[in-house]
Amino acid sequence: MAELDIDISAQESTRLTDEMLERADLVVTLYGHADEHCPVLPAGTRRIHWPLPDPANE
Repeated sequence: MAELDIDISAQESTRLTDEMLERADLVVTLYGHADEHCPVLPAGTRRIHWPLPDPANE
């Protein structure tokens, strides 16, 4: 994002709450083992894992 002069340094991940999961149609996990640590989702909720390199490890 810095390459586009967009400062995201104050951004933080949002932890999913049970209420959020009940309303979700789709959950996308990123980085490493996030797909394995994602909570059990309600029936009908799709999950997609996008295995990007974890920037914290770079």
